[in-house]
Amino acid sequence: MVSTIEESADLILKNGNIITVNSKNPRCEALAIRDKRIIKVGTSRDMDRFRASKVVDLQGKTVVPGFIDAHQHLLSYGITIKTWVDAYETSNSEEIVDKVADKVLSSPKGNWIAGRGWAEEKLEGNKLPTRWDLDKVAPENPVTLKDISGHYCIANTMALDLAGINKDTPQPQNGHIDQDTGSGMPNGILRETAMNYIWDIVPQPTWDEMVEGIQLGCQHANSLGLTSVHNCPFGLPWAVGFINKEIKAYVDLNRRGELSLRNYLLISVWEHFHRGNDTIMLDHLIGLGLKTGFGDSMLKIGPAKIFVDGSLNARSAALYQPYDDDPSTSGMLFYTEEQLDNVIEKAQKAGIQLAIHAHGDRAIDMALNSVERALVKYPQKDHRHRIKHVELLSDEQIMRIKKLGLIVTSIPSTAGFSNWYQDMARVRVGNERTRFLHRYKDLLDNGTVIIGGTDGHPAGKYLSPLQGLHDRITVAGFTLDQALAIQTSNSAFAAFEERDKGTIEEGKLADLVVLVQDPYAVQVDKIPDIKVEKTILGGTVVFDSSCDN
Repeated sequence: MVSTIEESADLILKNGNIITVNSKNPRCEALAIRDKRIIKVGTSRDMDRFRASKVVDLQGKTVVPGFIDAHQHLLSYGITIKTWVDAYETSNSEEIVDKVADKVLSSPKGNWIAGRGWAEEKLEGNKLPTRWDLDKVAPENPVTLKDISGHYCIANTMALDLAGINKDTPQPQNGHIDQDTGSGMPNGILRETAMNYIWDIVPQPTWDEMVEGIQLGCQHANSLGLTSVHNCPFGLPWAVGFINKEIKAYVDLNRRGELSLRNYLLISVWEHFHRGNDTIMLDHLIGLGLKTGFGDSMLKIGPAKIFVDGSLNARSAALYQPYDDDPSTSGMLFYTEEQLDNVIEKAQKAGIQLAIHAHGDRAIDMALNSVERALVKYPQKDHRHRIKHVELLSDEQIMRIKKLGLIVTSIPSTAGFSNWYQDMARVRVGNERTRFLHRYKDLLDNGTVIIGGTDGHPAGKYLSPLQGLHDRITVAGFTLDQALAIQTSNSAFAAFEERDKGTIEEGKLADLVVLVQDPYAVQVDKIPDIKVEKTILGGTVVFDSSCDN
């Protein structure tokens, strides 16, 4: 006889098409949830044994594991969608200027105007607006607009003046102030650490704005089917000291039970953007005895995040050979070899997972060398260190990544999974190196675990996991099974959470997404259009499209 406790359930989903991402039991039609976890997976008839508080008849709709975004900047995204100029879909410099002009109409004189999303290669003639173009519409508001990668920006004259940037300002280490070819004056384009001149003086958000930004980010993520993010609390767009306050905001929201998204925090090792000898945040973690995995199911410390170079967009990814479209540069390394060895060894010794940002082939080799040396000195079999972006890869580097047991993060919106980005990357590296670009399928075929993220900032469709499925299939060449695993089970594994999430199995957290259509039953081009009906976190519905206004 079955006990009463075994027969009780908080929620039952039945008569559905449940895709488990579990090879031992790929599909089922019903499941039961109790105390935030799945207690039974099976047929609708199997659910008759349970007395449930609530029963949902799926009527044939599809259920998949809750999507996991494995590289996100949640607070920055939340603040962006509320107050920033959205320049993501702009196709020429005039559109960018017009968007700033619209923002000026609702901005008091002297208030900062920030924005993000333009991509140089998407703009007509690859022509960026200059400081003087922005001055025409915003002469009395400081303006700064970041590109889609976040590695360079445009500022107007008032912003440059407030930051003290002029013709005589020395070029910063690990950054560049672009100049007008005729006058030699700064033209408003600031790359990498040169942005710090601006961002160090932009007013930081208030506590209430931070809390609201996190909540908005969570709500929007839930509406797209996300139940977990590997979240990068980040001293950008505000640089000094902001990261501590951001983490505290997450802690406070979690304490109050007001997070609707599970957060695995990637902690930047530094407090100041791209300063190789700054390890203050990593030192704080080590000094407190905190390691990867500390926390609870809603908020947990993850890896230490390390930037080795910049991005192809900004021509700051560190390459062995000069950029094809600008032979005067081969990019930037933000660490010396000794500095990178020191920071990676420090994290490895303390038992802290690594998340290493490396776009270019030169930066990738530097990262692999440092990881290899640290693992020799402080061996750790199941470290699950990750390397992010890896846009220009040789065969030897693919083999080394596998040998070292590294996990690779691929980001569809800024990693070759879109036509404009592919075009930009080809222009940057030239025809001879094109074959080394964006080899994520080669990595997967070689046995490397691939995980997926959006980098948080790209707005609109780029944040959608369903768009991510489409892009990984049509551009990267993954199968739908592989693409779905990248955004569920693989990303759970990367956070040491495969026992709790990533697949639909008995005993795991009830993090689920109800889709109106089956991704396997529609044409690939229709996958991004599939509607998210419900997002369920630990058995609680955190998004329901039927409740939309």
